[in-house]
Amino acid sequence: MGDKNSNLPRLMIVGTGSGCGKTTITTALLKALTIKGKKPVAFKCGPDYIDPMFHKQALGIDSHNLDGYLMGFDAVRRVLSYYGSKGDVAIIEGVMGMYDGKTFEDDSYSANHISLETSTPAILVVNVKGVAHSILATITGFINLHENKLKGVILNNCSRMMYPTYKNTIEQSLDIKVLGYMEHVSQAEISSRHLGLKMTHEYTDMDNRLKCLGMNAIESLDIDEILAVASAAENVKIESAPVLHTSYKGINLAVAYDEAFNFYYSSAIDLLENSGCNITYFSPLKDKYIPADMDGIIFGGGYPELFADKLSSNQSMIHSIRTAHEAAMPIFAECGGFMYLGKEITVNENSYKMVDLLPSVFKMENRLDRFGYKEVVAKDVNPLFSTDKAAKCHEFHYSSTNDYGNILLARKGKRSWDMGFYSNRLFASYGHFHFVGEKQIAQGFLDLCQQYKKERNNKEKGQ
Repeated sequence: MGDKNSNLPRLMIVGTGSGCGKTTITTALLKALTIKGKKPVAFKCGPDYIDPMFHKQALGIDSHNLDGYLMGFDAVRRVLSYYGSKGDVAIIEGVMGMYDGKTFEDDSYSANHISLETSTPAILVVNVKGVAHSILATITGFINLHENKLKGVILNNCSRMMYPTYKNTIEQSLDIKVLGYMEHVSQAEISSRHLGLKMTHEYTDMDNRLKCLGMNAIESLDIDEILAVASAAENVKIESAPVLHTSYKGINLAVAYDEAFNFYYSSAIDLLENSGCNITYFSPLKDKYIPADMDGIIFGGGYPELFADKLSSNQSMIHSIRTAHEAAMPIFAECGGFMYLGKEITVNENSYKMVDLLPSVFKMENRLDRFGYKEVVAKDVNPLFSTDKAAKCHEFHYSSTNDYGNILLARKGKRSWDMGFYSNRLFASYGHFHFVGEKQIAQGFLDLCQQYKKERNNKEKGQ
């Protein structure tokens, strides 16, 4: 698809803060639109992996992250326009509170920042439980704090009986429309744990839950007016899919994907495929070996601590990974993948042996460790990172380790520390990187895969 200006109906569901109901209402709206015959495409602001799983479950297609910090806003606009043009309306879920971004000082890299950078109208989700007239103060504050594109409000945890009272009070007092409400739907309730919501595969009746949410949304949200807000969005340039500058046609990548490892940015995986790579998914939990004839392995994040016993017991898989590493097959591991490749993971005083390619011993804690956005530079020359150009990443984990690695210098504000491992074509760290924003990392890794493929082919030919 060539670049062209086009109408791209779109809106962003933003909130007053985490837990206000953004994911519930976004997912309910997505499902309602599909029930009504629409073709919505979903996006998620920020470095979130779990909320897009709910979007995907509702739609049957991938949801894509939009992260101004990790990707840069040019890439955000490209991803939004390319994938958004594949449906008839793009629904973007915000992150945290509408103005919550990289720091406390301003709203940089917040949902609001992305809304402004992409000229996307926003609808504010407000939880009205336990609030009456004071709701006006909350909404007024969000309208007036910073420049924004707020076009409406949706009331969460609002009863059918009280909705007319809230709606009349808000619309008579403030210059903003109320576009519906959502009651608490107990039969569709989603539970949380330490990294956010429980994942979709943990519910045997998720499709029924989502259908229930969608039917409720049809009854209580003003779908026509919400679509009118989306249709009024400014025209944007529709761009082509992100690709790497070099073709990697024929590179075979094994990507760990199962209940333990499933934190991936869908547009980053697409980037690899669009650049010529063949992706084969495998399960460190269930499969006995890594797939045959691979040129590299990627271990994403996830919840290895919940499956530590099973991961530790799968000795054939562990031996397969060790053998691949001994043969210098390139491996890229983030967060949960980093933990899996270490010595052991301790959960509730029980320790489980892992792959043991790295010296790190991990322990689950009851608080976040080194949480948030940061930038990293290589301390010495290596194939993936530069010593003079910082790469951006995000950390979000409840584990700690005795050895974080030391090939990278991480910086966050005035603080700095060492992190990351690189040896024999294996890179691992706690950081989550977005290949669409950090193409040099993807390209560096795939260059290693090409080298390995050439060596493997020469060996098979007896050269």
